Amino acid sequence: MNAASPVADQANGRNALTLLFMCLEDAHEPRGRLLTGGCRVVRDGSSPEGLEEDLNEFAQDLAFTSLQDPDGTIHVWYSLRRSPERFLVAGLRAEQASARSHSESDKRFSKTRPGWDPSRMKWQVCYARTRDGIHFERPALGIVADAKSPNVLIDNGGIFSVMRNDEAADPNRRYAMIHTGWGPAHAEGTLPGHHPVHNAGAAFSPDGLHWQEWDGNPAFRDGNDAFSAIYDRRSQKYLCYQAVKRPFPAALADNIGPSQRRVLAIRSSDDGAHWSRLENFIEPDADDPPDLELYMFTVFPYRDRFVGLMRNYARSPLMTGEHGPHISYEWWVSHDGRRWLRPAREMHAGVFTTCTPFVVSGRLCFLEYNTMRRYSTPVDRITWVGSQSNAEFSTRLFEMPRRPLTVNLQSGTGTLLPDQAYVMVEVREPDGRAIEGYTREMCVLSDVDGTALPLRWGEKDTTGLAGRDVCLRFYLRDARIYAVNES
Repeated sequence: MNAASPVADQANGRNALTLLFMCLEDAHEPRGRLLTGGCRVVRDGSSPEGLEEDLNEFAQDLAFTSLQDPDGTIHVWYSLRRSPERFLVAGLRAEQASARSHSESDKRFSKTRPGWDPSRMKWQVCYARTRDGIHFERPALGIVADAKSPNVLIDNGGIFSVMRNDEAADPNRRYAMIHTGWGPAHAEGTLPGHHPVHNAGAAFSPDGLHWQEWDGNPAFRDGNDAFSAIYDRRSQKYLCYQAVKRPFPAALADNIGPSQRRVLAIRSSDDGAHWSRLENFIEPDADDPPDLELYMFTVFPYRDRFVGLMRNYARSPLMTGEHGPHISYEWWVSHDGRRWLRPAREMHAGVFTTCTPFVVSGRLCFLEYNTMRRYSTPVDRITWVGSQSNAEFSTRLFEMPRRPLTVNLQSGTGTLLPDQAYVMVEVREPDGRAIEGYTREMCVLSDVDGTALPLRWGEKDTTGLAGRDVCLRFYLRDARIYAVNES
């Protein structure tokens, strides 16, 4: 549920060169057996400060989205599912709250919190800001009258995604939102087989705080309430990634029955209000477990591509007829936001999140769903290309920058014998010939791990080749290569 790129790309004004190695498509002219994989994000210690009242009061499903400004300020919108017995806001109608009730989970919740009536829970959209993802400020906005919390933006909210288009022709539409659970019902009612909250509405704001519902709502009625949306500057389109149900003979029944499963679909919009039909259906493939479902996809632009975190799901015989447990979060990678590659199928990314990451002190940070605890990984350490045995590959052609190059890599990731791991780097002409003085035996990195290791050939770095069209050739063993950057 997200919006802008946490790390800029060269095409959008970034002057420094970055070459990413996130999937096999980034490895040109390969030899040997190359592998791909992903990095696990780790928890960054402290619990969030400044949001204690909200975190202690919320009942269930703390969903949120975040955006980072160029000055480092991080804006966070979060939707709390609260009980009005504990958090009083005028105008609640029980039928409004019950429309957002997930029956089975609410039954279990009401047993753990005696006296709370899940049929009377409601969603509220709140706002906070932070500069590090740990210390938060809840500004006194005064937007919702009689709200106990000063930072409530929308009294009757739902699940949502916030998008920002800094080039919007209408300044009142700089921020766009796709949401469920509030606004008018469709004149034709709910589509057969869909819950009322699956009616998705659009809203717009000049500042991300004061929101105006689109007059033509609901924007679409099909799909599911598991979605995320982004604004893509390159295509100048809004993209929504949504779980949908497709016919499938499931071995077990869950809360959607035994004859369908959840898959991913994409829809697009030119203005954030008028959306296309569902398209680009993506289903589990032959390399997946037969019972895998694609439940929730959190997408964000990243440098010259897109990165997604897919929440994988499988039903359980221990919860027949009920919503089952999630399996993992998996890194996906795309160059266009529509055709996706899966370089890290076998590992869990390590965090359950629905927000766009942000950068703090060279680390890519995520906020955990429900707890808002911060998790992170070094910038550009998301997925990698590597090899266990001897292998090699080239980068694409690029113009050598004026500043020297560094490499983000690990060599020595699991060999049983010492002194086996290496990465050698060679600079080549466009025709594939090695440039004299920049051959592989002159640049050897053994048993090292660093995000900005200098590339040097004896006493030379790459500045003497500035302005020339070149590529790099990597030779590697027991190593993972993430990126090459201009220092």
